[in-house]
Amino acid sequence: MQQDNAVGACAQASIWMALRTLRWKEGRSAFNPADITSAATRFMVSGRTLPNRDGLRIEQITEAIRTAGYSPHVIYLRKPGANGKEAWEPGEYAKVCRTLYPYIESGIPVILALLHPSGGHAVVAIGHGWSRQDPEQGRRPQPVREKLAGAALLDASQWAHPYYIHNDNTGPYLELPRGPGSGYTLANAFCAIPLLSSDILVDADEARTATISLLNDVMNIEKVRKMIDLPSRLVTRTLLLARTKVREQALASNLNTAVKRYYRTKWLPSHIWSLELHPAHDYGNSPTIGLSSIGEVLLDPSADPSEGHFLTIRINGAILKNHPETTDLIIDRNAFDGSITLALHKAA
Repeated sequence: MQQDNAVGACAQASIWMALRTLRWKEGRSAFNPADITSAATRFMVSGRTLPNRDGLRIEQITEAIRTAGYSPHVIYLRKPGANGKEAWEPGEYAKVCRTLYPYIESGIPVILALLHPSGGHAVVAIGHGWSRQDPEQGRRPQPVREKLAGAALLDASQWAHPYYIHNDNTGPYLELPRGPGSGYTLANAFCAIPLLSSDILVDADEARTATISLLNDVMNIEKVRKMIDLPSRLVTRTLLLARTKVREQALASNLNTAVKRYYRTKWLPSHIWSLELHPAHDYGNSPTIGLSSIGEVLLDPSADPSEGHFLTIRINGAILKNHPETTDLIIDRNAFDGSITLALHKAA
């Protein structure tokens, strides 16, 4: 969609495209550009309302998204004062990718506010490419290395290159270069605004941090530690999934019947943060060979992660000592009374 200066500029066009994406996914109504301008300027006006040729401020963008029924979350990506001409600091590019990846991978459109010496701009990030090269063997900047019970953790975002956007100035499905460069690049993105459902109180970074911390605590339990033999390198993949999607994926997977029954009958909230664990070996070929999860953690996004409100931890038999691969270790937390149980689910 191109902007119509009679009712809005790039920000309105980007919000409209994001809402249209979610309309098909969630069945909600999508405002037209004039509605977006009216909602955005309801409480804050920085120029003429109509025609709105000067665009919207971040506060106005978030108000328009909130009025549409979503909970905007403003994530600042680069240091204050950066204009995208600066070189990436060590680990900064990897951190930005790790921030964007969970939302885009979950099918959530993200408004990117770009700041460039030639002027500000807004676009919608809607997808990513895939690099098969192991990031440790390439030259891409690495974030601070995380550990899980001695295993090195890599994030799935390190294989996601480049990101793709809808740009009302130039067209849909365009690559956003890493940058810095002469045109708009990812280095120009100073903040990101994913359109989250109003019941999502935990963001992707909080969910990832909480689940890794939880897994480290679980791995320190002597009984569990004696059962599990982790690979030397693991890949974490963070996703926000609808409850129906979690159950559909479980039923369509090669999990044993007992585990499928567990996922089918367990109480789950409408949305779930899922942190998947994958062996790093050959992960770059995942689009061809399919993902091979060795476990996941499900987290309630409407709860406080600091209180340990996880739902499920599942560990595949592939890394369980003295058990066949058809056995899964499940640590279940009852969402109502908080009781925790540990059980082995064996194939019938």
